[in-house]
Amino acid sequence: MRTKSRLLAIVTFMLLGLTAATIVNISLNFREYSINNALDKSQMAANIVKDGLTAHMVNGMMDKREYFLNKIAANNNIKSLWIARGENVISQYGEGLYNETIRDAIDKEVLRTGESV
Repeated sequence: MRTKSRLLAIVTFMLLGLTAATIVNISLNFREYSINNALDKSQMAANIVKDGLTAHMVNGMMDKREYFLNKIAANNNIKSLWIARGENVISQYGEGLYNETIRDAIDKEVLRTGESV
């Protein structure tokens, strides 16, 4: 009888340890999943804006871009959306609207390198 009790206690402690490890693992992975999901959504929104503005340029509809940008921000629950114009775009289309200016060092870095930051 004593062996059964010991075996039951060992199995119980093992199951409790496994449960605790599983909870910790799920918690850490959920955080990473949430961060990756947010990054994927932001990349998708950036690609939609880039492709949409390129289409506006090609079709000569740059005067309607503010409506397009407002709809993208509203439909995708984006809190803040702005465009950083490069030198070629500024020389071709001018300085642009308020939301088309460089705001911080990240914008400068992106324009300098052409890489996502």
